[in-house]
Amino acid sequence: MKKALALLLALVMVFALCACGNSTAPAADPTEAPAEATPEATEAPVVSEETAAVLSKWTDDLYEPETSITYSATIVWPADASAVETAAQDVRPNTMIVAVDENLTVSTLDGEVLSENLAEYLASVKPTTLPALYIRDDATAAAVNAFAAEYSLADTFVVADYEHTQYVKDICDANVGVLGIIDWREAKLSTERSDLLTVIQNTNASHAKIAIIPEEIATLDAVEYMRGMLLTVWAETSADTTAIYTQITNGVNGIVCEDYAAVAEAISSFNDVTTLVRHVFITGHRGLPSEYVENTIRSERAAIDAGANVIECDISMSSDGELFVLHDDDAKRLFNRPDVTNVEDLTIAELQAMPYDMTDASAEEAPNSVLNSNNTNRTTERRENTVLNYDPEADHIPTLREYLEALGDDDIVQFIEIKSYNPDIVTPFKALVEELDMTDRVCVITFNDGVDHWGDGSKDEAHDVMARMAEEWPEMSLGYLGCGESNWGDLNAVEEEQGIGAAVGQLYSYLQPYNSTCNDYNAMMFRNVIFAARHRGLTSWAWTYNTEELFAQDYLFGGTYSMTTNFSTWATNLPVRVVAEDMTVSNGDAFACTVLAQNDEVLSGSKLSLVSISGVPVSLDENGNIVATEAGEAVVMVRLDNTLDINGWDLSSLSSTDYAIYSTPITITVK
Repeated sequence: MKKALALLLALVMVFALCACGNSTAPAADPTEAPAEATPEATEAPVVSEETAAVLSKWTDDLYEPETSITYSATIVWPADASAVETAAQDVRPNTMIVAVDENLTVSTLDGEVLSENLAEYLASVKPTTLPALYIRDDATAAAVNAFAAEYSLADTFVVADYEHTQYVKDICDANVGVLGIIDWREAKLSTERSDLLTVIQNTNASHAKIAIIPEEIATLDAVEYMRGMLLTVWAETSADTTAIYTQITNGVNGIVCEDYAAVAEAISSFNDVTTLVRHVFITGHRGLPSEYVENTIRSERAAIDAGANVIECDISMSSDGELFVLHDDDAKRLFNRPDVTNVEDLTIAELQAMPYDMTDASAEEAPNSVLNSNNTNRTTERRENTVLNYDPEADHIPTLREYLEALGDDDIVQFIEIKSYNPDIVTPFKALVEELDMTDRVCVITFNDGVDHWGDGSKDEAHDVMARMAEEWPEMSLGYLGCGESNWGDLNAVEEEQGIGAAVGQLYSYLQPYNSTCNDYNAMMFRNVIFAARHRGLTSWAWTYNTEELFAQDYLFGGTYSMTTNFSTWATNLPVRVVAEDMTVSNGDAFACTVLAQNDEVLSGSKLSLVSISGVPVSLDENGNIVATEAGEAVVMVRLDNTLDINGWDLSSLSSTDYAIYSTPITITVK
């Protein structure tokens, strides 16, 4: 009885406890097997606020070797296990390439694990270097995209090979501040124009600005062509000293090398006088308007004859759908027709029937306003009272077809500026360039992003030519024309208040959505920003140089890739290339070398010397003969020293007008 009573009381207590509790879970069925424990979900690594802040920050402290090279190459390193330690060294690469996987594990390119926490790895290296994350599969691309969005990732590259460009496009499109690189090293490429164009177009279409190319196709001519088409070229380079100097003198934008210290040392060896390792492209602004009527075929031809590498022209679309070459949107300045307030309202026949009439009294003498256009604060007295070569029988508004066909076989890049505010111009423009088979010689530049930059800053998407071009023709190289603060904001103030990285980031916020270069009104306005931006693949194409002092200053020190000018003749006789080949000589033999001017003419009387890279010592005497004390092989660069002296200009305000250019390395065998 006592046992039964105790059991009854126990049962009562159990029921009472169940009634008072909050649990509604059913009692376990003793006949069922025990359930397996549910594994805990893997938690994402905890990211501190400090780490998260680094991930979204643009880097201020990138290493620059001390060098006299204007705009030296970016040093790129496929990282090894010492990556974190290397990022803390005084001498270090600008960019370190690592691989990531879908779990965001960081490894070297050959698979050695560096970190299982991408965020912490980036926080360790980003303050002083730019990380580049190599992506090899879909799952990793999705994981990196999500990571970039979660942490507002900035100033970090993503890399994919040429067969997986979509990875780069998707991530860069979704995350402004994540920058793209396409790796072409495993592609079967040659230096044929068609192969180089494939690299340019597919890199553009991926919304990347940088292409890594194999060492064997990174020749001087190939690099110069790709750079002239607005591509940033990084070349894989062996650790051999000669190979490194070859790429420096080939003018590549970046050198990808396992021995980053050797690259830094080679760059630092140019240390005594301003050194130009890249041909500064001279762009004829509307042809040669200092001597001919602007934007005419004769003006275009004159600029080419003067040595211009690039011709800039302006296009709009007539009321009957014909593309024509003209800068102004009205006919007042060039035709003395104030009644025509919008040239796009006229048919092509009406446009071509208008004779040029550039003064109230005479068409023979052009006042300052004729050549001045919208560049009033960049002019000098040199532009006043200029007599133009004007032929009323030959000079008329050309159609774009006439203008491009007039090039014939001239290997000249055309910067086509779309003046029209009508995005519909993109479709017939694309069709015409493709019909004429000129995609390898045409780039597009424009101001027209639909924003009222000189008013209230409102956006009119119906006039966004930039967006239409980027959407309809993503393979086309595109340059965004700007006018300093009105387009990019006060980058100097941002740099002063927040650092150079923040200023670069602000510039990128405008340019990256269009995957464009920076074609700014004044390269010197934001010089520090432009110099820093080059390590992110962003190059500068400045306009318009019509004062002697500024032309000379930026030619030597500006770092701009192109100088657009009304005076292409200023550069005609400047030396731009030293051509030398391997040779076998005896002591005292004359040294063979060719110096080419901007217009491809051979220059004589140049001051040459030999700079040794390796091997037996050789030099040149005052008569240009080989001086050698022993037989053997010498690897050298030929150096040309020059003083910028154009038409007796007074350049006394410049710190120096002396500069040097170099040949690529050659081997001299002394018998």
